[in-house]
Amino acid sequence: MKIGDDTKMNIKYEDLPKPPILFCEVDICFYLDFDMNKLNEIIGVNACEIRKMSEMRINPVAHKKNPGYWSYLTNKYCSFDCNLLFEEIDNLLSLHKKGFAHVLQQYKPSELLVHIWILVQQEGEFPVIRFSPQILSTLSSLGAILDINVSNDYG
Repeated sequence: MKIGDDTKMNIKYEDLPKPPILFCEVDICFYLDFDMNKLNEIIGVNACEIRKMSEMRINPVAHKKNPGYWSYLTNKYCSFDCNLLFEEIDNLLSLHKKGFAHVLQQYKPSELLVHIWILVQQEGEFPVIRFSPQILSTLSSLGAILDINVSNDYG
């Protein structure tokens, strides 16, 4: 049998594991109300969504208004390897670090949240999560809060 000749091999492609869907949401939460129209310009990136605190509902548990926010979504990746997602996050934060830092300083109290979403498509099929020192340094220098959300999206 020749290499690459799968006519004699019994391969069932439907049996291959389904990789999870990976993406990231980068949010800046603001606990004061202000005109947010200049945030995209200051940061250097266009948000997917911006909401002022005055537009938010009251949190029924805390009995306070939820914070306003600036939100950006990365591309979605269907992979067992998180490296492409982590590179995109690091590039976003590194290239626009001055803008993020300026906004976080100017509009205190505020916080930078980085939410990594892992949507598992098949039971037991999880990605490899390995953070480079570079991305951890970037997140740390901006005072970012990092969380990883894993959900079973298969059933």
